[in-house]
Amino acid sequence: MLRIEIESTITNSRSGVSQRTGKPYTMVSQQALAYTDSSKHPDKIVIDLMDGERAHPVGNYILGDESFESDKYKKLQLRRLVLVPIQLKASA
Repeated sequence: MLRIEIESTITNSRSGVSQRTGKPYTMVSQQALAYTDSSKHPDKIVIDLMDGERAHPVGNYILGDESFESDKYKKLQLRRLVLVPIQLKASA
């Protein structure tokens, strides 16, 4: 299972002007950790936030069904990350 952990609500912002369209843009992202069952250590990842979307609260998440779609060849592909909060079981 893939688990995403958000450790901070700090976001990073990049702005500029599109070379293709000449229009200004702003891209906002948030850092996270991705844990898989097959990996000993988490991978640092970046999650892009949509326009006006607030930073995800600190916590643990899994990917929601809306994160996936099938392409025109019926192959499963990742869309935009939709995070669903989860509660971790306490260790005994």
